[in-house]
Order: sequence, then structure tokens, then C-alpha cells
Amino acid sequence: MVASPRIAERFAELVREMAENEGEAALAVLFEHSVTAINNWYKGKKLPRDKDIEEFAERCGVSEVELRTPDAAAWKAVLERVSSETHVIVTPAWLQLDTRVSVIEKSVSAAGVVILTADAYNDTQRRPMQDVVRHNIMRGVHYFYVVPEGCENERALTRFVESLKSLNCPDGGRLGTAKIIKTRRNRKTIRQWKRIDHVMLFASGENLSQIDNLPDLAQLRIDDGHEQLYKAGDQPYGNHAWKTLSVREIDYYKELLEEWGSLGDDEGDVQLIMPGLKVLGTPADGRLWLKNNTKGVEYVYNTLYRSEDGTNASTLSYFEEIIDIMNSCMAQGSRWVDLGLYGQEGFVRQAYDSLAPKYRAAYSAAVLPADIPVIQMRCLSFERVRSAVLVGWGFPGSSKPVVFISEDAEIANYFMSYFNSIYAKAKRIY
Repeated sequence: MVASPRIAERFAELVREMAENEGEAALAVLFEHSVTAINNWYKGKKLPRDKDIEEFAERCGVSEVELRTPDAAAWKAVLERVSSETHVIVTPAWLQLDTRVSVIEKSVSAAGVVILTADAYNDTQRRPMQDVVRHNIMRGVHYFYVVPEGCENERALTRFVESLKSLNCPDGGRLGTAKIIKTRRNRKTIRQWKRIDHVMLFASGENLSQIDNLPDLAQLRIDDGHEQLYKAGDQPYGNHAWKTLSVREIDYYKELLEEWGSLGDDEGDVQLIMPGLKVLGTPADGRLWLKNNTKGVEYVYNTLYRSEDGTNASTLSYFEEIIDIMNSCMAQGSRWVDLGLYGQEGFVRQAYDSLAPKYRAAYSAAVLPADIPVIQMRCLSFERVRSAVLVGWGFPGSSKPVVFISEDAEIANYFMSYFNSIYAKAKRIY
């Protein structure tokens, strides 16, 4: 079916206006057609069908009503509006956040960047990008990395996000936060992630530093968005090109965040089996399990505890054994993060001094500012997207403490989120 004369003429004029301002190669990326096709379109040759023209116009922010309006002045205003926008960004905008005054600088303390990525290569292997993220974290910008379970380069992303916690604000201001939020894995989400390469959304809202889940993330206001396009054939800008997202596309990603954050499963989805926690044994059994399972450990998140009479764990007979386990983990490149209770600064410093000097840089610790109850646990993140949690151990009044274990990703992530939420409120020591 050949395009109607009026809509065909309007579309050719639209393409000519955009090509003059952005270039034919940019439109080839935006419309996912060859440069030759773009040449034909703005010359009024071999035009798409009406319904395809309407879809392409919508990508440029032009509605069907605007495309078909008989008012010449209104159409001229549409062309002026479209030509004033950039639809494909040659240099990725997220490498230039300092220049995005209209979005980031309006309210630094409440600004956030939401990154949806199925492959964290950009976030972990590109040094300039990491430098910009660090700079913006120090300016108070918050980052949320939304990834699927089994995300490519997830371990490297975890290391990068963990390294951001050691940043210090030079002017005494408030640092931004960086968090990884995972989506659950079922048939529908697998299909949805297949069409997402890399999406960046600029968001604003209240209490961004406290957001650690999808439902809260979905409540943020999205002001702007960009999507990275990967072109297997024609690559006018090399391997990477970015296009701006329309309001409709931004709404789609907001709906995805809401859907991923819902608890229910759609009919036909794969039901995830959660084995839950099982009894491992006594605290000695827990230490033995950890000692025998240090291979491949990348991170250990540990909460400290003290006995009922207030003595620190350093007075216990197995303190040396714990230090040996920590040294063993760090010897293979893993990091150990301790969260101490109120008043445990001395114990944290003693643990740090007890480590081999060459491993101390891999140790991080913070102490809670108030005496509040904390679950005793050790969360472990391994290579190959494996995780585990040991929970229970001991607490004041427990005459026979029991250690529970789970290697289920959902449960381990729950306790890791619990740890991170409390750690964010603690005072950093190392």
C-alpha cells in the first residue's frame, strides 16, 4: 500500500528537516534503516506505508493528528519543534552529566540516574564513564543500576558499586549513593530484557538515598531518557549511538519498573522455588563451612555482635580463627565488609590491625551510631553469580545459638539488602 499524498509529503518534509539538523546517518540509527533509505525518503521516493510513517513520526515526537493536520501554520510549528531537538546523541549524554544543567543541576540532592542494563560492560570496563559516575556521586547524584538476574559483568558491577562507598566528599557535602536492584527471572521478564541493551533515565524525587527496591523506584518522576542502540551493520558512529526517548517510551520503562516490582506472577510464568533457610548447625559448624567455602568468594558482608555481658567478639576463643578466614578470603582478591554495633569501634580497629598488612585495603567497616538490634549474619557473593547467607550465629540470651544457611539467590539478596540499608546509616571506620 502506497502512502497517501498528503502524509507522504509531510513525512518527506519531516525527514528533510531532521536530516538538515542531525544528518542522514543519525536518522539511519533512529529509524533503523540504511542511509540510502533516508536519502530516498527525504526526496519523496520509496516511502514507507502510512502506518509505518505514523510509527516513525511518533519516534520523533509527532502525533498522527499533527502529521495529518490541514493547518499549514500548525505543521510549520511542529517542524520547528522537532528540528530543535536532538534525537540521536553522538557522544553519550551520561559521559557529560556536568553539562546537563536542566536535569541534574536543578536539585543535586534529589537527582538520580536510573540505568537499565542487561550487560554491565559500559559500567565496568569504560574508565571515563566510571570517572564521571564517581564525580557525580560526590556531587550528590544517586545511581540505580537495574539489572536482570544473571546480568553480564554483574560481578564487576558489584565491585564498582562497592568501591563508590569509599569516596569522600571534599567540601563536606552529602555523597550520592549507588545501588544495584535486580529484577526477578521468569519467561516474561526474559523476553522483556531481550529488547533492552542500555537505557538511562534521569529521575527526581524524595529520599532517593533510601530507595532500594523496584516499587519505590517506579514512583520517581522521570524527566529525560536515552537509549543506546547497537547496530550490527551500518554503524555511522562506531559501536555506540544514543537516541533520546519519547514521552511514550519513557512511560513504557516506568511501567516496566512497576511491573517488575509487583509480587504477583503472570499466568504461564515459571514459578520460582525458594528452598528457604535450613539448619547448618552450631556457630562452629558455620565457621567450618565458611572456611571450606572461601574459593570464589568476591564479597563477604558481616555483622558483628557482642555477648550478653557486653564483651566484644575479640575476647572469644575463635577470634584468631575468624581472622584466618578473613585473610584466606582476601588472599584470593575478595573484600570483607564488617558492620559493628554501637560502641564497637575498638573491636573494629583490633580486627583491622590483626589482618595481614597487605590485605587491609580489602577491608571495610562501619559502626552503628545507636544501640539497635541487628540480625547476626554473613552474606557471601561468589563468582559465577552464586550467593549464600549464614544467619543466626548468636545473640544475647541465646544459650544454644544455631546457624542457618541458604544458597538461594532471592534469600541471599534479601539479607544483602538488609545489610546495605543499615550500613548506609552507620559511621565509616575503614
